[in-house]
Amino acid sequence: MRLKTKTPTIYIIADVEEDSLERVVRVAQSRKGRHQWILKLGIHDRISLRQVFEKENPPFLIFYYFQNEGLKEEVEAIADEHGIVALNIFDPVLKMIDYSILEGIAKPKEGRRKVRLFEKVEALEFTVKHDDGKKIEDIEKADFVLIGVSRTGKTPISMYLANLGYKTANIPVVYGIDPPQKIFELDKEKVIGLTITPTRLYKLRVHRRDKIGADLAQYTSLESITREVKYAEEVMRTIGCRVIDVTQKAVEEIADEILKSSFREE
Repeated sequence: MRLKTKTPTIYIIADVEEDSLERVVRVAQSRKGRHQWILKLGIHDRISLRQVFEKENPPFLIFYYFQNEGLKEEVEAIADEHGIVALNIFDPVLKMIDYSILEGIAKPKEGRRKVRLFEKVEALEFTVKHDDGKKIEDIEKADFVLIGVSRTGKTPISMYLANLGYKTANIPVVYGIDPPQKIFELDKEKVIGLTITPTRLYKLRVHRRDKIGADLAQYTSLESITREVKYAEEVMRTIGCRVIDVTQKAVEEIADEILKSSFREE
């Protein structure tokens, strides 16, 4: 049985065995002393990756770097099972490099804006802290607030928008539970409702149930799912916010749709 710690724990997990990440951890520890940083290098298979989470205290945040695509998918799956945010440690840097290169040779897509590196970092920090309904008290500081039922992609869409420099919060809509009053007090232009067809949501939830091997009968009942989706859409209509159907849409496509309808000209 694992003992929980009051000290917030952050994992850095990678399949490399170099000491560069160790230096990152030492710097992080010196500047963020209230956190416990756990570094695990040389993780080359799924079993070893799973064992990290069995032996250590559960984290509230994961940074990872894997050259193996299968391990990338596995750590994201583990994070999803535990309700933890997982970030590719080099992803913001690589995206900034791509952005800088493309900026000189192509006109940015509609809705894009030039973003400084510190703005991206600030947006990422805000988004991580406001994931899944957390820190509702200052949610008005968000550029976007995504709402929807479980498995509509709120977290990955939020992180994608954060990588573009937009502070994004997301709040789950749960059937039978009144949403936070704050949602109804926000500027409705910044609230985005994410909806999905019940049959598609059913498939996503069954896939998750089979992956984690848990008893989620109510969670995967098509009747319950249909009720959840209708309830969420009622909440969205009450707010008067924009609603995007995410059925069969990629994260990038949904983010572009949000930006195109929000910023016609920058």
